[in-house]
Amino acid sequence: MSSLRAPIVAVLSGACALLAACGARPTPSAVPASESQVGAGYLTPPAVSDIVLAGGQMLMSGTAAPLARVRLATPTGETSLATADAAGLWRLSAPAQPSTALYGLSQTAGDRTVQAEGYVMVTPSGAGFLLRAGAGAVRLGRPPQQGITAVDFDREGATVISGRAPAGASLSAWVDGRRAAEARADATGAFSLSLNAPLRPGGHDVKVFGDSVDSRIAFSAAQAQPLVSGPFRVEPTPGGVRVDWITPGGGVQSTVVAAS
Repeated sequence: MSSLRAPIVAVLSGACALLAACGARPTPSAVPASESQVGAGYLTPPAVSDIVLAGGQMLMSGTAAPLARVRLATPTGETSLATADAAGLWRLSAPAQPSTALYGLSQTAGDRTVQAEGYVMVTPSGAGFLLRAGAGAVRLGRPPQQGITAVDFDREGATVISGRAPAGASLSAWVDGRRAAEARADATGAFSLSLNAPLRPGGHDVKVFGDSVDSRIAFSAAQAQPLVSGPFRVEPTPGGVRVDWITPGGGVQSTVVAAS
């Protein structure tokens, strides 16, 4: 399995074990949508714009197809629904969770159901992340501080370091004192550095620095153990929260979200 070397389109490949567990299955549309609203071509996946915790509730907002039915579901089948307005904006409320939680997010417009480009992860503090198979996790909602956002790796050691930097910044990643990758941040300031060699199991010190960026994360890349009690497992670590989760291809990817 080389999930982190696979194209990100793997995320869009349809139902998988975690999506099925989260209840994100194609269903008949509960909201009428005209052909002009849905369109005959590609539907942009639903996305999360902001997450706020208030009064024991998680208030989530985002974008979807105009008038689409938006569905947020947990692996245990609990669902929250919303309807996007004519501009494609939606907002829903769900019970806040006492521990880090993963959700499946989908939209139904007409007779078409489209999954989000990954799984939505929310920490007890309300920080949201999009976990993407074959790519690095992305912070949702308010832009994070510049630096490392997350490190993703699979059982073969393929690794991606992701985060934020000034737009177009030239960056280098160093692992345990050795240069391991170089890349530039994109026009929005997001960066994704794929290591040029597999990351061995064990503890590591990772640094990313370059134009106005000097960020560090220390974590263990111990191989994920089998997921026997559900489609994901969360473990607090000194470097940040680690989640091992099932990808659309059926493999296991590990994401360490940098402590903020």
